[in-house]
Amino acid sequence: MRPTGNKSEQYAQLLEQARALLHGEHDRIANAANFAALVWYALPDINWCGFYFFDGRELVVGPFQGKPACVRIALDRGVCGAAATTRQVQCVADVHAFPRTHRLRCRLAFGNRGAAHSRQHLARCVGRGQPIAESL
Repeated sequence: MRPTGNKSEQYAQLLEQARALLHGEHDRIANAANFAALVWYALPDINWCGFYFFDGRELVVGPFQGKPACVRIALDRGVCGAAATTRQVQCVADVHAFPRTHRLRCRLAFGNRGAAHSRQHLARCVGRGQPIAESL
């Protein structure tokens, strides 16, 4: 069920739904997949929601909802790379204003699209099963 009410109430309902959905499950892939689907469904104004996992060298795409994404992201590239490298939240109101040296472009079979092409970017970068950074 989609959350209702004001934004604060919607996020409280989403948190409650997420806790119930993930309760008792310890597999990070299963939880990431279900969480991405829940957020994608609950927040219709976002265009991508998902996870990148740190494999010891770079970020590798995990479960997500939305348009195709870059499979691998170097730690010095893009918003997710910046979040993973600095271990700090990256609040990016306009990805086009993000420093060009850190912007990431994925060339997909159906055309060129930015990996973080929306005005709001949501990601959780995970290393060895532990969250290392989040951006919203």
